[in-house]
Amino acid sequence: MENARQKSKHNLLKIFIFVIAVLFLYSFIEPYLIEEKTTVIQSKDIPQNFSGKKIIFVSDIHHGKFFSTKRVADLVERINRQHPDIIILGGDYVYGDEKYIEPCFEELSKLKAPLGVYAITGNHDKWENYELTAENIEKAGITNLDDKNEILEIGDEKINLAGIGWNCTLDEDQNIIDRMGEKNFSILTTHDPGLAEKLDLENVNFMLSGHNHGGQITFFGIWAFYLPSGYGQKYRSGLVEKDNTEILVSNGVGTAFLPMRFFARPQINIIILKNA
Repeated sequence: MENARQKSKHNLLKIFIFVIAVLFLYSFIEPYLIEEKTTVIQSKDIPQNFSGKKIIFVSDIHHGKFFSTKRVADLVERINRQHPDIIILGGDYVYGDEKYIEPCFEELSKLKAPLGVYAITGNHDKWENYELTAENIEKAGITNLDDKNEILEIGDEKINLAGIGWNCTLDEDQNIIDRMGEKNFSILTTHDPGLAEKLDLENVNFMLSGHNHGGQITFFGIWAFYLPSGYGQKYRSGLVEKDNTEILVSNGVGTAFLPMRFFARPQINIIILKNA
């Protein structure tokens, strides 16, 4: 009887070790399992001429030793296959060394969208080399949205696209939002979703952010062990509401620190505008 019990415990231990090993190996595979996640934004404030338009948002590429130039090229090809009307890039293009900036933007220069490709910067862009990043954004034919408000027009109808770069003060950030006014449907892109807690978003209809990687390593997608933007689990991933503003927090596509993800799959975010 005792031997049977010991054997049963031994078998359970082997099963437990096997499951842990499988989950550990899976965490190195998940970074390659990029999902395309669609969000439909419905609002009476979206002009009819923009209803049905497709925005693709991609953040946190982190091109470097864990995310090769080929993977950036594959990402660009995959985005272009979606035939987006607008492409917005949410910052953190490289990881670990400024030498990755130029090859990353050589690939990103191939992105195509009839209403434009836009980009803001994140913390890693500032840490590696902000000036070189800004130079390569321009060289790639991408509109740098850092601390700017662009008005997109179709016929006589308009929407606002604004961006907040990592190198701004809070007063400057708020000034950008205030300049957007209330007249047009407005989309704001910031790298860190935590800024929503510090700014008055009254003039912002929709906000796009990344930075948190969906937690990157989570407890089965329920809870993240570490989130760089703070505010608990609130801005981990997905749609969050603050006052009258909807905020979409992307899981991003790359990784930081370790080339691992666990129940925080990388994402290409597809946003469909719809006049409700």
